[in-house]
Parts: sequence; structure tokens; C-alpha cells
Amino acid sequence: MAGERILIVDDEDMIRDLCSHILVAEGYAVTTMSNGEAALEELRRGSTDLLITDIKMPGMDGLELFERVRKLNPDIVTVFLTGHGTIDTAIESLMRGVEGFVLKPFTQEELLNAVDRAITRSRLQKENIRLKQQDERVLQMARLDKEDIVLKKEKADLHLIIQDSM
Repeated sequence: MAGERILIVDDEDMIRDLCSHILVAEGYAVTTMSNGEAALEELRRGSTDLLITDIKMPGMDGLELFERVRKLNPDIVTVFLTGHGTIDTAIESLMRGVEGFVLKPFTQEELLNAVDRAITRSRLQKENIRLKQQDERVLQMARLDKEDIVLKKEKADLHLIIQDSM
């Protein structure tokens, strides 16, 4: 199921356009930006489910963008694109919490697989939060019901004591 909002950040027009074309065809709502600062402004204005960003960009690189986005909204899942990837960079990125890593040049299938995994994780995180909130509401209602039962019992006991003393 598509429809999620994806922000693509890359300083290369061709990469932004290619990613956008592929993802829009799959039903995603896509916004593109050419640099990290513009991406941060866009993220402050609207909501995004997935960030796809190049690592090597002039100005703010993808790692710094990822860290700043994480502080702004830790629920946004991130996938890195890079033509300069090393195993060390991939491992470091994944350890920091980046969901995926796609090496340039990439195929349509590689991009879609990375996006699918990231979106699936995002959905699972949101569902987990929703279920935890639902559980908390159920527990709160159970506590209130228990308190209500205790109060009713105390009230009944008080009536018995009053009747006995009359």
C-alpha cells in the first residue's frame, strides 16, 4: 500500500528526478530537495514518512541531515543513497539508526526494495505505538473499574454498618 510521503534529498538533479519518477509511479507522494537545509525547512512545514538522502552533498551532508531530522522527528525513517559507499559507512549508518543503504548506481528494484523495507518498518513502529496507547487506555479503564467496585463495596459496607447501628 503506497501513499506514504517521501522526501528525496540529493544534489544531483538526475538522481532526484529518477527516484521521484519511480516512487510516484508506485503511488507514493514525493517531494524533492537539492540540499539539507531546504530539506529541514520542508520537514518543519509538513509531514514525511520516509527520508531518502544522499550522503555526500555540498553544505550539509546526509549524515548531518539524518542527525538533525532525528532530533526534529525521530519517527521519520531514513534511507541513504550514495555513490561513495564503503562497508564502514554502511555499518556506521545502520548502527546510528538508518534503515537502509542504497549504492549508486542502483536499479529500480533496489530502490523499491529499500523503500518497501523502510516503509514497512515505519508502519510497524506506528502500529506498535498505537497498540501501546490502546493498552494503556485499557489498563486505565480497568483501574477505574476496580476503583469503582471498591468504592461501591465500601458504600455497601457503610450502609450495613449504619443499619446495624440503628
